[in-house]
Amino acid sequence: MANQSTSSKHLFTELYPIRVATLPRLSAFRLDTGTSNASRLGWKVAYRMQRLLTGHWIWTQNRLVTDVQIDDDKVQETLEALWQSKTIDFGHIRQIQRDIQWQHTPLNIAEFAANGLLSDLDSAIKNQLKQHHRKIRNGYVERDYYIRGWQFNDKPVVSISISSSVYSNYVLANLARTIGDTSRLLNLFVRDVTSDYKGEIVEIIGSLAEHRDRLLKWTTRDNMRQRIERAPNDDLVLKVKNAFNDGYDYISSALQLVVRTKDYERLNINAQEALSVLQLKPQYRADIVQEIAEIIANAGYIRSQPISATQFASNFIVANDIDFAPSARLGNDHICKADVRTILRALRENPVYRRSPELIGKPIRIGVLNLIGDHPLGRQYLGSIREELRAINFEVEFTTVARATPQSQFELEKAIDSLAEDNPHIIMGILPASPHNNEDDRSDSLYSQLKSYLLKHDLQSQFVDETTLGNQYALSNIILGIIGKIGNVPYVLAERLSYADIVAGIDVARIPTVRRSGSINIPAVTRVYTAEGDFLRYILSDGPIEGETLSKNILRQLFPARYFADKRAVIHRDGPWRGSEKQHLYEWAEEIGGTFYLIEVIKSGVPRLYAVRSTVERPQKGSALILSDEEAFLVSSLSPHKNSTPRPLLIRTDSNLSIEHALHSVLSMTILHYGSILQPRLPITIHYSDKIGYLALQGVKPSDTEGTKPYWL
Repeated sequence: MANQSTSSKHLFTELYPIRVATLPRLSAFRLDTGTSNASRLGWKVAYRMQRLLTGHWIWTQNRLVTDVQIDDDKVQETLEALWQSKTIDFGHIRQIQRDIQWQHTPLNIAEFAANGLLSDLDSAIKNQLKQHHRKIRNGYVERDYYIRGWQFNDKPVVSISISSSVYSNYVLANLARTIGDTSRLLNLFVRDVTSDYKGEIVEIIGSLAEHRDRLLKWTTRDNMRQRIERAPNDDLVLKVKNAFNDGYDYISSALQLVVRTKDYERLNINAQEALSVLQLKPQYRADIVQEIAEIIANAGYIRSQPISATQFASNFIVANDIDFAPSARLGNDHICKADVRTILRALRENPVYRRSPELIGKPIRIGVLNLIGDHPLGRQYLGSIREELRAINFEVEFTTVARATPQSQFELEKAIDSLAEDNPHIIMGILPASPHNNEDDRSDSLYSQLKSYLLKHDLQSQFVDETTLGNQYALSNIILGIIGKIGNVPYVLAERLSYADIVAGIDVARIPTVRRSGSINIPAVTRVYTAEGDFLRYILSDGPIEGETLSKNILRQLFPARYFADKRAVIHRDGPWRGSEKQHLYEWAEEIGGTFYLIEVIKSGVPRLYAVRSTVERPQKGSALILSDEEAFLVSSLSPHKNSTPRPLLIRTDSNLSIEHALHSVLSMTILHYGSILQPRLPITIHYSDKIGYLALQGVKPSDTEGTKPYWL
């Protein structure tokens, strides 16, 4: 482990040690499914076993694990009952076989506690959380919790985390009766009021009068059966689907509207009011977590105090402990802090690290797409952009200003067509103020519509929200964004990575299918950087694939020998490696004389870290908790809202690269985001890659599958 620094001693996290001595004896069973994937059915079988038998059942590490002492005849009897299921095809299961050689691991214990035993405390915990719910206009915010099992220093622990969701005051069943065009319900997000299931409305099935008998025959839960029996004939039946299943048919009166950011306007929720309630100050968040921990500790399952640097000093580290310093190298080997304003000041006296050959002695040609009409700051802002670019030795020529109404697809495309005729290097789009117009929203936002159409013209783009006009900090980011997107490299890392020659990233984008299970996938892009952080090129794969596992041939296309042969390559994967991907890459590295260090970067479900001094505060960028030699939580960015607690990343490395170097690689690549107004959580190697893939599936991509301009910025 790294040497402890002064500031890491103030850190703690949402992990709590399990009292192993209080847990029941466990046994495990294998699912024999022949050629079918057992994991696909594992959790469904566990759920049914718990309903049909006593005790607790979970699916973990390819085993059914239970605290029930049950004989084999009873297991066979239960399997035969599963074969009769009307809703799930359990026919693929040939046998549920006791694994007499199974020995539990710390992770098995942790997951059994989290997903099995602690579910008994659900009602008590939710009752405690009710006092933290808050009303807002036309809706309300609920606090929920999730518990997850982990292995920490080879011991079982659980994490306790809080989430917040906005719910609409609109009653979906009433809305369905009065809305007129029921297709307007499509794509709304809902929750089953009788369970925790959430998903999107993807199909209008019909009235309950037409489907009541069918639903009653298929429904296995008593509370849902009662709702179906009592509901009126004109209750709508809707198909609700998420990314993890085929979807289910629900009556509208059993669904509650969940309001996502993109639905605020649609459901009359004030975005600022919702944000102020959704954000939890670090102290408040930690207090709520501790309230839940006390309930669980009183039941005897965990210790009541969270894991902290007080007890585990060597596991908590900060940026200095892994020699990470956010410093940038400009032209002339000038070193400065990797802060937007500092870099822009330094560029007044020093050149960019690498200037595009297209711009040597030539001005940057900027076309302007104005979607806000006359604005007192609009023309002034364009003048400020010209002045700032001239100050760092880039001349500017504004080619054409085109106007359009945002609601008219025809006007937008016509305006962009006219701008493209003047061959600009980049289009600046000035967008109306909206919570949807940002790069983190889905592809149906105005931002993404424009991005898509501009990419069809092979045009780079820089968007400005109406609310940022006149904002000096935003202006600084926009300037760096403009010069970075058209082939310049404003800066690189002050110090090259000592443990690598190449840093790359890869992701598989997914589009959930509506009519069937699974998703359509495409290997999005490999982005390749030098160890100094100098962008080399992107490599985009054309072929859609089924599932999320990349084949040997596709991986070799995405990591060609001409760039990776004889190189030490750190490779970031957005999400877990799937199937045989790691093995294929190791074999390819050996064949071309390279060494691949494979790192997983997981975005969701990661417990938070906190700093405590006189009060509980948010931790600093670079704070981390090392769980083992191959796994750690990392605070890679801070929210601009000081009252919020950052969401860490889960970093997993292979045995070839130390966890400290893996953390260092991720942190280093987060400072290479030219032009991002908000600090991105992900390193530049994988930032925006899922959206790149989504656009590619729609046929929106650069004309070349390889290139040197970072079109995703």
